[in-house]
Amino acid sequence: MEININEESFVVNDTAIIPKVESFWELVNAGKWEPQTFNILDKFLDEDHTYIDIGTWIGPTILYGSRKSKFCYALEPDHIAYAEAIANIRLNDIRNINLYHKGLYDIESRMEMKNRKRCGDGMAKVITDGSKGWLANFTTFDKFVESNNIQDCSLIKMDIEGAEEVVLPTMADYIQKTQVPLFVSIHYHLVKDPSKLKQIIKDIAKLYIKPTTVDEISEYRSEILFGGDESA
Repeated sequence: MEININEESFVVNDTAIIPKVESFWELVNAGKWEPQTFNILDKFLDEDHTYIDIGTWIGPTILYGSRKSKFCYALEPDHIAYAEAIANIRLNDIRNINLYHKGLYDIESRMEMKNRKRCGDGMAKVITDGSKGWLANFTTFDKFVESNNIQDCSLIKMDIEGAEEVVLPTMADYIQKTQVPLFVSIHYHLVKDPSKLKQIIKDIAKLYIKPTTVDEISEYRSEILFGGDESA
């Protein structure tokens, strides 16, 4: 299946085992899936800088981001989604993506995860209540940046289904030092204490010199661009 996003074209696997994946790519083709995300990639990515994508799912943002950036470093813990993303990378013979089969957390560990509906649905979440799911490997943000020697990042995109509450504070030193814009999907309904997450967001925003912009998608979810000043 051929996908066209703005002026970029890709081939993707539309016969994957993930249900309704073809319908998803049709939304992308029609410009109805997160057009603002691709606009942000257009604005901040260039051939002289790298791009970090945390929570890649089946690859729409890394396929596009790889065309706009020098190199893309990405993470995806869900084994079904990871396999699908790798297949899409190979279909397009893309050589400037390193996609790791890991998630991001505040410790290096193996932890239980569970999908909201089924593996590969893009909604995998770390389990903290003692229930059983499937095991995934996790690394920390500092370790990820250090192990890949990332020194020229121009944008970080993160969509990790509520784990932003844990991960954002671990990024504080890097953010304050580098001022790299950070585009994050915030899931208030997936955290134990939304008020704590709101305070973390305020604390992260204070680390940036440039303003933070917030898109309130619903009472449960926001998309926040830290330090990018999208309107500028």
